[in-house]
Amino acid sequence: MQIRKATINDAEQIISFKKKTIPICAKNYYSKDIIDHWTNNSTAEHLIESIKSDRVRFVAEEEGKIIGEASLNKEKNSIKTLYVDIDFQGKGIGKALFQKCEDELKKNGIKKVEIIAALCSESFYASRGYKKIKNKLIDFFGMKMENVIMEKEL
Repeated sequence: MQIRKATINDAEQIISFKKKTIPICAKNYYSKDIIDHWTNNSTAEHLIESIKSDRVRFVAEEEGKIIGEASLNKEKNSIKTLYVDIDFQGKGIGKALFQKCEDELKKNGIKKVEIIAALCSESFYASRGYKKIKNKLIDFFGMKMENVIMEKEL
């Protein structure tokens, strides 16, 4: 497995595994309506705009297949996304992507990181040393979705 910066050419593969993974990982935390809204608004077009914007995005790739992605926003001292294809979870890919994001933030002098995480990923972030600050309803493409705000000193 290699980790590299994402390009706009990666968008379709990323969206494909996200649409497969989100319903499985989120089913015990969110209603079907929220999960459907989440997956329906995860589009290649939106991802391409994000890649072109202020986010730094990494992908994990194995034998030409993208199996994970993570993004961060250096200006906001935050890790924005972390997804690993459901078929590749539990193999250290999320941990490696996450470490890459933290290393990138440290390299830029960031000392404290904030994450607004889906409820289904709270335990992963807690295992990486992040502390829960509070739960918060966020506007996710016009629908309110409960998330958890977490932070960590680097």
